[in-house]
Amino acid sequence: TSSGGANAGLEEFLIRTRNRTDDSDWLQEFLVRVRGQTDEWLDKVYGSETNKNQSSEGKLTTSLCEDVFYYAKIQLRTLREHLSDKSNFDALVLAVCVILSHMRSKQIHARD
Repeated sequence: TSSGGANAGLEEFLIRTRNRTDDSDWLQEFLVRVRGQTDEWLDKVYGSETNKNQSSEGKLTTSLCEDVFYYAKIQLRTLREHLSDKSNFDALVLAVCVILSHMRSKQIHARD
């Protein structure tokens, strides 16, 4: 299952290196790619126009949260598809930590 353009580089890397997932050099390169892909889609989401809505009570909301989690879901689905083997569990956990850490950092910086 392909995740489309939002994850093409990471997915291509996972397919190309399918048999090297127990290699420490692979893990380092994998995490660098996860970090880069995450930064790329976060920059795209935070840099684009979000839908702004105002409730009848005057409360303002945007689609930013939904947009961020849409891309996070795509990235996590791609990782699960390619790292479903138990031997890849550590890589999957580290990747999730990288994604969540970058989401938090981007959100903090966007508030400032």
